[in-house]
Amino acid sequence: MATYPQLRQLINLFVALFAGQLLFALVVTYLGSGPTVEPRSVMSFRFLVPAALIGAATIVLILNGQQRQVAPTLQNIEAKLQHYRQRVLIRLAILEGANFLAIIAALLTHHLNYLLLFLIGLALFIYYRPTRAEFARDYEV
Repeated sequence: MATYPQLRQLINLFVALFAGQLLFALVVTYLGSGPTVEPRSVMSFRFLVPAALIGAATIVLILNGQQRQVAPTLQNIEAKLQHYRQRVLIRLAILEGANFLAIIAALLTHHLNYLLLFLIGLALFIYYRPTRAEFARDYEV
C-alpha cells in the first residue's frame, strides 16, 4: 500500500492527543492534594463518569460501524481519505471527552478510582487508533 501523508498526519494527531491525556492524568495524580468538591458533587461523579465512559464507548461503536458501511462506496482515494479522517476524529473526540471527564473527577474529588476509569477509556482510545491496516481493509485500498 502506498504511503499517504494524510494518514501519517492522522496518526501523529492521535499520538499528540494520547500524550496530552496521559500528561494531564499524570499531573492530576502528582497534585493529589488541595481543595475538593462538596460530598454531593462527589456522588454525582460516581455515576456520571462511568455512564459517560459507557455512553462514549457505545456511541463510538455504533457510529464507527455505520461509517464503516459507507466506506466501500466511496470512489476515489481522496474521498476515502477524507471520510476516514472524519471517522477517526469523531471517535477519538468522543472518547477523549469521556477520558477528560474521568481525569477532572479525579482532580476535583481526589479519588484515584476515577483514574482507573480513565485507564479503561485510554485503552478504548488506543483500540480505536488510526492504522494503515484499518484504512486498507475498510476502504478496500
